[in-house]
Amino acid sequence: MAGSVPHADATPLTERLANALAYPSQPGPLSTLAAIAASHVVADWLPSLPGMLIDFVTWAAFLKYAFEALRWSANGRDAAPELSFLVGESAGWFGVGVLVIGQLAVIGAARFYGPGAGYVAGAIVALAMPAIMMLIAVEDATLLALNPLSWLRIAARLGTAYFALVVFFALAVAAQVALAVALGVVLPRFIAVFAVHFAAGWLLLANFRLIGTLIHDHRDELGYAGDLSLRNDPPPADPVDAVITSAQLRAAAGDASGAAALLLDELRTRPKSIALHLEYRRRLRGAGDTATLAAHGRGFVPVLLDLDQDRLAIDVARESQQCDADFALDEPADITRLAAAAANTGQTQVALSLLDGFHLRFPAHADVVPNLLLAAKLLAERMNDDPGARALLQHVAREFPDHPQAAEAQRYLDFLDRLGAADPRAAKATASRS
Repeated sequence: MAGSVPHADATPLTERLANALAYPSQPGPLSTLAAIAASHVVADWLPSLPGMLIDFVTWAAFLKYAFEALRWSANGRDAAPELSFLVGESAGWFGVGVLVIGQLAVIGAARFYGPGAGYVAGAIVALAMPAIMMLIAVEDATLLALNPLSWLRIAARLGTAYFALVVFFALAVAAQVALAVALGVVLPRFIAVFAVHFAAGWLLLANFRLIGTLIHDHRDELGYAGDLSLRNDPPPADPVDAVITSAQLRAAAGDASGAAALLLDELRTRPKSIALHLEYRRRLRGAGDTATLAAHGRGFVPVLLDLDQDRLAIDVARESQQCDADFALDEPADITRLAAAAANTGQTQVALSLLDGFHLRFPAHADVVPNLLLAAKLLAERMNDDPGARALLQHVAREFPDHPQAAEAQRYLDFLDRLGAADPRAAKATASRS
C-alpha cells in the first residue's frame, strides 16, 4: 500500500514515538492518571456490581479526556489539556463500548473457535482501533466509526504510517497484560491495581497522542481542517463561513448526516442566518430527506419574512409544498403575506396551496374574507376554475354577509354569473361541476 505524503513539518517516526511516550508526563495528564488509577482502586474494593459500575464510569471519564488530548494533538498542540471541554460525554461511553466489544470479540472467538480464531479476532481489533478512535475524537462520528469502509479509507490515506499505529497499539496492550501479571505477584493488590491502571492510562494517552500527531501531519490527505476553537490562525471574518466549510468537509468525507447535524446545531444559536439555513437545506436535499426538508421550511419561511426576504420565502415554500402536499405555515399573518406575494409574482399554485383551508384553520381571523376573495380571483382568472371560485365567493356571502368586503365578493360572483351566461360552454361546465 502506498503511503501518503505528510506535511513538510512532519516529525520523524522515532522522534514522534519518543514524544508520545513522554506526553503523559505533563501536569494535566499526571493528575488525571493519578485520579483515574485511584478510582480503579476504590472500584476494586467495592462489591462486584457497584465496583463494576464505578469502573465503567472511570473508564468513560478517562477516555473522554484521552479523546480531548487526541483532538488537541490533531490540531498541532504540544501541550496537554488540563480538562476536557471539546469532547462530549457520549464519546467516552462510546469508547468504553468499543473496547468492551473488542475484548468480547477476541475472548469469544478464542473460546468457541480456538486460539487461532482468537488471534485473528485480536488482529482485526488492533487494525480497526486506531481508525475508530480517530473518528470518535476528531469527527464525533460514532456511527461512521463502526463502518469498516471508514477504517479502510483512513488506512489507505495514511499508508504505512497507519500500521505503525496498529503495532504500537498491539505492543501497548501486550505490555499492560505483562505488567498486570508481574505486579500482581510481587505487590499488594491495591498497589498493583493502582500501578497497572496508571501504566495502562499512560500507554493509552501515548497511543492517542501518536494518533493525534499523525492526523496533524497528514491533515490534507484526511481532509481535516482542524477544530476552530483550537486553531491559532485568526478567526474568519464570518464565523458562519467556517461552520459551512466544516460541514462541507464532513460531507465530502462521506459523513452527510454529521454535516447536517453540525449545521442544525449551529442554527440553534444563529436562527436568522440565511446562509446556514440554505446550506442545511442543501444537505437535506442531497440526502433525499424530503420530510425534514418540508419541516424545516415551516420554520425557515417565517425567518425569511421577518428579514423581508419574501422572494426567497416563496421559493422555500414552493419546494416544501413539493416535498409535502400537506405543508402549511403556522401563523395566519405569514400565510396572508406570503400568499399575496406569491400571487403578485405569478406563483399561483404556491399562493393557492398556502390559502387552501385557511378559513377552516382560522375561522375567526380577520384575513379569512380577504384570503377567500384572493383565492377566488386566482382560481377564476389564472386557473380557469370558475366553479371553485364561485364556491368560495358563495361561502363569503353565506357566512360573512356583514363583512366590509362582502359586497366586493358579491360583485365578483355576479361578474362570474354574467361571464358564464355570455359563454354557454362556461355555463355548462359550471353547471356540471356544481
